[in-house]
This record gives sequence, C-alpha cells and structure tokens, in this order.
Amino acid sequence: MRRFVLGASLLAVSAPDLAHAHDLNGLWVNEAGSAVELNVSEGGTVSGHYRTELGKPDADAPFTLIGWVQGDVIAFTVSFTGYDSITSWSGQLSEDEDGDFIRTLWHHTRDIVEEDEADHLWRSITAGAATFRRVGADVEITQD
Repeated sequence: MRRFVLGASLLAVSAPDLAHAHDLNGLWVNEAGSAVELNVSEGGTVSGHYRTELGKPDADAPFTLIGWVQGDVIAFTVSFTGYDSITSWSGQLSEDEDGDFIRTLWHHTRDIVEEDEADHLWRSITAGAATFRRVGADVEITQD
C-alpha cells in the first residue's frame, strides 16, 4: 500500500505544468497549403478544424480535429468523415527567423476494401512530415 501512495505522489510532482504551455492557438498552414485551426483549453485539450489541400476531400471542407498539448508538444487527429481515412500528427512548437512553426510527423490510414486486405493492407498506412507556420489572425477556417 505504501508503494502505491508514493507512486501517486511522484506522479503528481512530475505532471506537466500547463500554465507554462506555449500559445498554440490560432491558424497554422503547412507547406502543402493545408490549414489547421487550433483552440487549446486550459487543461491542454485541443479542438479545431483542418482543411486539406491534398487527396480527395474538398479543399474548402473543414474537418473536426481533436488533440492534446503538453508544454510545447502537440498531437492531434483528424477523421476525414466521408472519405474513410484518418490522419494523426505529433510534433513540437519552435521558432526561427521566420517566426513560430510546428514541426510534425504524421500517419495517415485509409480503408482498404475487404477483398484486397490480404494483399494490400500495408497500403492503407502512409507516413510523412509537415511543418506548420502560424498565419495572421485575419484568416479563419469556417464551418458551414
């Protein structure tokens, strides 16, 4: 019983200090022109929308995202509803001479029809990298 109490107190000490988290709120655009609007709660959860310039989805269609922030690291996921695919990004906020950016790695998965799964299941998963840069407050993603 004492080990459990000690373990719980250690967890409380090592919990992330969200009060010192960097501001990730706002609109970010990557090198492909895809845009993410991030809204970070005080508790570190992320909500927002993603608009893609890649693949089959309508470039003007905003897709809901969910995620988490701890300090200057972030992870978020977008379900491309109606397109049978999901993408998740994880990365870290940094800054250079051009301003704030979030460098990420992503994994994208799409549905493979049942009859093709035995031979082509690995084609359902792709991965890559993207860098998102903060853009001005005068641009926003709207949801109809």
